[in-house]
Amino acid sequence: MDNIASQVRTALIQDSLSGESMIKKSICFVSLLFLSACATSPSFQKSTNGSDGYSVQELERKDHFRITVKAPQETDEKFIRKYGWRAVGEECLARGFQFYDFADLDKMTMDGFCFKDSTRKSLALTFRSDNLKESPSRFVVEDLNSKSNTQVKVNDEILQMDGKPLTSMSQIKSLVFTAVANNKTTLPLKLKRQNQEMTVSEPIADTKNGGSVIFFVSAVLMYKIF
Repeated sequence: MDNIASQVRTALIQDSLSGESMIKKSICFVSLLFLSACATSPSFQKSTNGSDGYSVQELERKDHFRITVKAPQETDEKFIRKYGWRAVGEECLARGFQFYDFADLDKMTMDGFCFKDSTRKSLALTFRSDNLKESPSRFVVEDLNSKSNTQVKVNDEILQMDGKPLTSMSQIKSLVFTAVANNKTTLPLKLKRQNQEMTVSEPIADTKNGGSVIFFVSAVLMYKIF
């Protein structure tokens, strides 16, 4: 284990000095995060014939796929999430992309998104964190983030997006990604404003490093900008 950790640290330093792609540094960093996990944690590998590891489900495009992690029942949830992060990064790198993002679907499953550059398409809306913590979550707009071309107002509650009731921030990220992949520039939003429901066509914005950093989506950024 110490030897593997040393090799990863060396690779990370060499990448930094040689100007290698950011995604490679990201993968190395994620590797360091879980190298010290307990012996019962699965080795990093693709799952074959039901073995521990990760499997990949192809979705509509090569830049969008689903990762499912198989691990012993006692494996720490944080370890599983870091394992999934690395799997997404490895897959995007293998597919010729330099940047990646992801959206958690449940404890063992996440969607992976690959990008050629760090510009993201997003709604550029911030939602109130206290409403997101409710059960079920409520998507109440807190900030428009200087977005000038918008049909949404602060304190609007988003009920549906593209005809689908909202359940999570991960769902929003997937819906925006799919819309952009289909060359859409707007998304229909059903919202509630001052107790009145209405549907608006909301423009999708360019966000430089928005919604997620190049490497990861932190617990805070998961609900900040999408």
